[in-house]
This record gives sequence, structure tokens and C-alpha cells, in this order.
Amino acid sequence: MQTALAACLPGFSPSSFLAAAEGQIPAEKIAMDPASPGVVGVSVNAELSPVPTTEYAEVDVAVPDVGDGDPGELLHVLWAVEATPEVVSWTWPDGTASASSTWTPQTYVEAGSVHASLMYDVTAAGFWSDGVTVHALPSVSVGTIPVGAQLTYSVEQIQAGLG
Repeated sequence: MQTALAACLPGFSPSSFLAAAEGQIPAEKIAMDPASPGVVGVSVNAELSPVPTTEYAEVDVAVPDVGDGDPGELLHVLWAVEATPEVVSWTWPDGTASASSTWTPQTYVEAGSVHASLMYDVTAAGFWSDGVTVHALPSVSVGTIPVGAQLTYSVEQIQAGLG
């Protein structure tokens, strides 16, 4: 019984593909505007730096060609791995969470934390050659890579004695 060509994924390795994609994703830092401190009731903008973009990795593998029964024959396979950033979620110093990168502090917070959680969706598509023809492999979901960033951020209460 032979494996159908569409189901044959020579050299497919989710863990090594995730590792290759993770190596392309830069560490994120959070920039705040105003930088610090914020003021209760005044909007604060957060931004990840660098701006998350789709990243790519190439994985070259050689796998035995078992189609003709010659175990010494190798197929050359090139996998193109793509890591696509998904929605960033933000957690603010007062404990609230949002998908928006703009926050209006409502309470005084000293040395609170801003957290950004970003998830990259990783897919792979490949090509292999039998020495005569190049064959395309279907796109396959590999998994996700979580990326986080954290920044300490304070909020001032202006005229705290009022109200």
C-alpha cells in the first residue's frame, strides 16, 4: 500500500519548524507614550517594538526515497516556514485587559506592569525534487509561538485630595 502523494510530507517536523521560526522572531519591547508616568484619566498609548511582522525560515532536509525501494537514495526537501503574528492582547497595571493598545488609567498605580501577549501562527509549505521534477507539498499548520513583553509603568493621581 502506498501513501497518497497529498498525504506524504517528507521531512515534516513540527518541533524543528517551530524552532526555526522562533529563531527569526525578534524579542519585543514595549514603548509607552507618555514614556512615564501616565496620569489618571489621560489616555496612554502602547506600542510593540519592533512592530510584529510575518517572519520566514527555510528548512532544508534530506529524507530517504522509499518509493523505489532504494534506501540509499535521498530526496532533497525544502520547507518554507511562515510565522504570522496574530492579535496582540494587552494587560494594564490596573489589571484590566484589552486588544486595544490605548488605555485610559482610572486609578493611581505605582510601579505596575504592562504586559503584551502576542501569538505567532506557524505554517509550512514545501517542495521536493526527485532529480527530474520539483513537486509542491501542501501548506500544513505547524503550531503557535507565544511572545511576551513586559514593562513597569506608573500612573499619577493629579490633585488626589479632590473628590
